[in-house]
Amino acid sequence: MHWKLADDEYDRYKKRADAFFDRGDYLNALRQYRNCLEVPTYENDPYAKGRIALVEKLVKLREEAHKALNAGKGEEAAGLFEQIVMENPKDSITKVNLTDYWTGEATRYYEQQNYEEAKVRYQKALPYATKPALIQLQIQNSEAFIKLKADQNRKAEEPSKKAATGSQDTSSVARSKPNNLIDSPEKTKSANAATRNHRLGPKLLVGAVGLGAGAYAYSLNKQYQTKLDEVNRIGKMTDPDGDHIIMTAGEYDQWQTAYNEAKDSKRNRSKFVASLGVVGVAALTEVLLLAIPKSRKSTRISIESSTQSLGLGVRYTFK
Repeated sequence: MHWKLADDEYDRYKKRADAFFDRGDYLNALRQYRNCLEVPTYENDPYAKGRIALVEKLVKLREEAHKALNAGKGEEAAGLFEQIVMENPKDSITKVNLTDYWTGEATRYYEQQNYEEAKVRYQKALPYATKPALIQLQIQNSEAFIKLKADQNRKAEEPSKKAATGSQDTSSVARSKPNNLIDSPEKTKSANAATRNHRLGPKLLVGAVGLGAGAYAYSLNKQYQTKLDEVNRIGKMTDPDGDHIIMTAGEYDQWQTAYNEAKDSKRNRSKFVASLGVVGVAALTEVLLLAIPKSRKSTRISIESSTQSLGLGVRYTFK
């Protein structure tokens, strides 16, 4: 009977420890694995001892990663986080750290319109994301803007190429032209298609801007909520009694790091509000582009910086 009670107690500690370990909650996992060694006849249990050694290694790696982040060495921190995930592929906490870091870097390049670098970093975040659909959307947006820039560059180069190759005798060309020029049906059809494509281009571009701004706003809000949840989780773990006293320096450093990250993320709330404004402006602009018939008058829709608040303003003008 005594041995069965000891086995049951060991199994309870082991089950709790494994659950904490799988989530990446290494401090609680360490406590439970040590409890396993306190059970009679399990003082030298090889499983618990092996896990304690591994957890201590992962705790040290996580501390080094957060120190690197605080020192502005983001890629070094990401490398340390990746080592943790290699040791424990189920670690959801570290996967969130990696997702937040790479999406944050990608968003910074996206804001600078450096879509090639943004795409690379979104792709690095993708394997660790719990909701990959949003990141895949941002990758698609980046690819769309990369293609748009390439098309614009190609069109800008076409006049110079034509000027370089257009050296034929214009007088002979003029003599060979008929007196009465009549547009063929094919030419008229081509011109109409070009007009439709000309109007379709702004609609697609505005749609891409709206999607990108919406995804960016969602990403900012998601990052803030994740950081806030992490502070609350670590607070409960390091101060289970709720007396606002954290016993060890290592636990206090972990809580302080999480608190600072949440505070930094909260400062991005103004960008979140501005992004929602951009989504609204883009939606309104698309409605105007779709609803307003093509007029013989000169009309123009422009998106400009708002003079009254953060965000963009839409202007429709005609002559």
